[in-house]
Amino acid sequence: MEQERFLTRLTNAYQQEVREALSGNYDAELEGDSLLKLRMHIRKLGDSFAECMARSGHAKKFQAVQGAIDTEFARSNGDEGDIMESMRDLYRESRGAELPGTINPRVLENMFRQQSSPLKSFANDYIERINAAVHEFNETTHASLIPDENLREKLKAKLCSKQNSTFREANEQVIKILYGERGGTLQTVNHYFADTLNAIREERMLPRLKAAGLDDDAFRLNITEVVKTVHLSNENQAVNDIHDLLKAYYKLAIKLFAENVVLQVTERCLQDNDGPVKILSPEMVRNLQDDDLTDIASENFATSSIRNELTIRFEQLQKALEIAKQATI
Repeated sequence: MEQERFLTRLTNAYQQEVREALSGNYDAELEGDSLLKLRMHIRKLGDSFAECMARSGHAKKFQAVQGAIDTEFARSNGDEGDIMESMRDLYRESRGAELPGTINPRVLENMFRQQSSPLKSFANDYIERINAAVHEFNETTHASLIPDENLREKLKAKLCSKQNSTFREANEQVIKILYGERGGTLQTVNHYFADTLNAIREERMLPRLKAAGLDDDAFRLNITEVVKTVHLSNENQAVNDIHDLLKAYYKLAIKLFAENVVLQVTERCLQDNDGPVKILSPEMVRNLQDDDLTDIASENFATSSIRNELTIRFEQLQKALEIAKQATI
């Protein structure tokens, strides 16, 4: 059928554009910020998402060992409350059967859930931006490959519901990832957690040792005074431990969350055969019913009328030429 062959040629050309765009193999004549550079825009959005997560993906700002805001977690807006006081309140409210000075594991889990509350809004915003980038790529590519506006609108109507469902599924997948991060037991096998925690604890201990007169230039040492200086109450030690454990874990968790969203949601959306840039394919054309083919690829009334009129005029001209040839014989 001519309509099927036409749509197959069109979708093959579109998929070639998709392959080039996703591989980053761009036409040299494209402008630097061309909407057709899909992979470039996806990468920029992913980098921006990861940066936002690291900079603002926490409800309260972690502190450095001297009580100042940790510059790694500093931002211009957000909750200005004292994270140490919040942890102290939660520690007191969560005391149960554990021995004094030890930490109820639920404290860390609850504090992590509070601290990670901004993640959902950042992830949803990122997915919306990915959706917009894909939509703009498709709009630009379709306009280039399909000059006929009527055909473009018919294809858009055919693909719209599937594309919308793809991004609904993407948001559902984000919720699942969020639940996995925030709903379960805090776990990691990343050795950087222990390394980071040890570094934080060393940073916290060093000022207290210096306050006791123990530094590189000290020649005499009063052990009793050192012990008094570095000693903390059970509660203060527990609150420090909660802060340092959560801070070390959060650095890893925030990076893992961003990677999971990018790999499990965005890349799956882009590479899935039923995704927004792969669904318009020769396979889709082969699966169309005859009625659908006719509806999508058939000429509109105005185009059909013009074509028929031109055909009639061409036939009349052919007859006139035959008559003229015969008259000159």
